Amino acid sequence: MSIHQIKRISWWVLAVCMSCACVEDVDLEKEREQKIVVNCVLTSDTVQALSLTYSNPLNQFYYNEVEDAIATLWLNGDKVGQFEKTSFSKWQIKHQAQPGGSYQLNVEVPGWKEIEATTIMPDYVTVLKSEGDDTPTIRNFMQLYASAPYWMFALQQAQDTIMLWPKVLPGDKLQISIGTNHPYRDGFNATEEMMFVNGITRQHIAYLRIGTPENPDEEIPFMLEASLDFALVFVRSVSAEYDMYLKSSVQKMLVYHVFDDPTQWFDENEIYTNISNGLGIFAAYNEYIIQCHRDLDRLEYP
Repeated sequence: MSIHQIKRISWWVLAVCMSCACVEDVDLEKEREQKIVVNCVLTSDTVQALSLTYSNPLNQFYYNEVEDAIATLWLNGDKVGQFEKTSFSKWQIKHQAQPGGSYQLNVEVPGWKEIEATTIMPDYVTVLKSEGDDTPTIRNFMQLYASAPYWMFALQQAQDTIMLWPKVLPGDKLQISIGTNHPYRDGFNATEEMMFVNGITRQHIAYLRIGTPENPDEEIPFMLEASLDFALVFVRSVSAEYDMYLKSSVQKMLVYHVFDDPTQWFDENEIYTNISNGLGIFAAYNEYIIQCHRDLDRLEYP
């Protein structure tokens, strides 16, 4: 295409845009309906947290809290109790979520339609460290049981400390690149690059999503590739709702990660929500942490 053709097309597009603008002014805020945003992800902790806010208008980067509400949690049809407000937009209830339990959340706010959502607390998956040719960037694992999808990610530890009960400490940072040869890995966030200079797996951005085999008891050996000399590896089994929420959130993040592609400006992807008469997520996960440490593993590399 010649430069003159490009100029003619550009003038035509500009003329069309100007003529459309003269027909009717579009009130974007009028089309944006305010909704209540609910965020509640059940865990194995003894206290469950809930956040209630109002969705904000365009170009507003703060959120107004829902001041008055009755939020009720149900387990297998029986009432667990009501959440109590603890601070700005934050609510809590004392309850340890039960694996396999069917949960329902109801939120009543004066002047709004009742909000409802459901989820099922997943079982733990069983993933253990195993024998293999480990290196500073490779750890071998064995999956023994998985009845639901699970996610894995790693934090680089800021302190060289062997922990009896691994936990996150100040300064620990999420590793942006991680790879695996797990046969049920999801490549939705994989890049064309390999891990490291002499890497053997493809780079995934921040997280690994692992699907479930037909047989939950299938033993699957696999390896992780990242900076694993001093690291915490998280194994997080998720409810179906949280699985879709995490995947759509990462996909959204990847869209905005590319700034030099104009087509990304017209992104129409949406974050998954299972909140009826509102926005947000009501979901559940179980997780545990595996510490990777060269002295703990007694590896024979320098």
